[in-house]
Parts: sequence; structure tokens; C-alpha cells
Amino acid sequence: MGLDMYLYKVKRSGDFPNRLFVKICWHLFSLELINNQKLGEYFQDYTYKVDVDGVEEEHLVCKIGYWRKANMIHNWIYENCATTHQADYDLIIVERTKLMELLDICRIILQAKEEILNGNSSKAKELLPTKSGFFFGSLEYNQGYIEDLEHSVKILETTLHNLTEQEDVFYLADY
Repeated sequence: MGLDMYLYKVKRSGDFPNRLFVKICWHLFSLELINNQKLGEYFQDYTYKVDVDGVEEEHLVCKIGYWRKANMIHNWIYENCATTHQADYDLIIVERTKLMELLDICRIILQAKEEILNGNSSKAKELLPTKSGFFFGSLEYNQGYIEDLEHSVKILETTLHNLTEQEDVFYLADY
């Protein structure tokens, strides 16, 4: 139990609107969930066939990142990428520019790593505050916070390096 966070990419094919695909995919996956199976464990790399105007197209959903209780990342994605109508379990499209913005914020805070570890967390609180929630993890600005940011940098750098113009990224939190 707790905050499990996943980043996925999906490759578009043809003119099929990707956001519609994500909604269809999410709906079908949610209908197929087995009791007590974690969403992220179920929603692995998966080739999904969709019938678009009589033409069957394949779309690949690929997990590209995972965090555990990195509530500051969760909070930032919901504050900066979600629409006002999205609930906590909705898939959130994360644009490339938003991935780059989050990466920049993580790097800026990591430059102040020693200050944070010595008790001065003002920059972290300003740019990437922690967020309380049901089993969301620590609210402290400590070594665990720093490790979450270092892990985030790795995920974001790899994602941005490998992301093509034909792919979209989306985020899912499960708790």
C-alpha cells in the first residue's frame, strides 16, 4: 500500500488520436483488472490492437519509469499537467516540455543538495514541495528526498533522450 507512480509512453500510428487511444486503453484495462492486482503491475509493456474505421492498428504501451512514494513528483505532475477535471486515478498526458521543466527543477534543487541536507530546504519547498496523502511517504526534506530527485533525473533524462515525435508520455498514480 502506498503511492506507486508510473510513467508510460505510447507510440502513435497513422492518424489515430493518441489521447483517445489512451482513454480507450485505460477503460479496457480497468475493466479487465483482477482483484487486488496493482494497476502498474497490470499495465506493463503491452501491444494493443484498436479498430479504427475498419483498420486494425497496433499501439505499444511501454512503462518507462517508476517511483515509490515520491510525493513531490506526484504533486508537481498533478499541479502542472492534469486538467481540472482529472481525478487521482486518471491517466495524465505529460508533454515533452513539461518533462524538460520537471528535469530542470530537479537539477536546480540537486545543486542545493548540501544546503537541504544541512536543514535549509527553502529552495526545495519553493520549487518542488512535498505533498501529504494516504501513505504518500515522507514529508521531510532529507536524504530520501534527494534520492527521489536523483532517481527522477535518471528517468527524465532517459525518457527525453529516447522519446520520438511519434510517442506521447502519460502518468499514472496508484495508491
